[in-house]
Amino acid sequence: MATFGVSQAILPGRGVGLSIGDPGVVRVLTANALLAPVSGLVGIGIGALLRHTAATVVTLCAVLVILPTFFKPTVHQWANDLYALFPFYVWRTCLSQLHPRDSPALPTVAGSWIVFALWPLAATILTLIVVRRRDV
Repeated sequence: MATFGVSQAILPGRGVGLSIGDPGVVRVLTANALLAPVSGLVGIGIGALLRHTAATVVTLCAVLVILPTFFKPTVHQWANDLYALFPFYVWRTCLSQLHPRDSPALPTVAGSWIVFALWPLAATILTLIVVRRRDV
């Protein structure tokens, strides 16, 4: 929110200012605010599985950054379904001002929010299960 305020103090002078009431601004701010906690919780889940710091960092970077680059929207629906499951692309869809109706094969904004919520939920449940079973 602070970066939005600072950027909006600068951008209106360049003719690109927005207000908090403009369509999509709250959605973009929310998606940006949630990206770090979602990534952190996914990291906790991976860390609980691997129990090794370096392996966790490498795996987290691979899952959140590197692996999604191999999946792009294609004519194959299975690839589009995988595309719709990566947090990076889900986050980008939540930021998008384009209407998903333009490409029905790609994830919708509502579907993206659901997947965005499922990643940390699954990571938290996985962490609780693994820690209780292994570290009792």
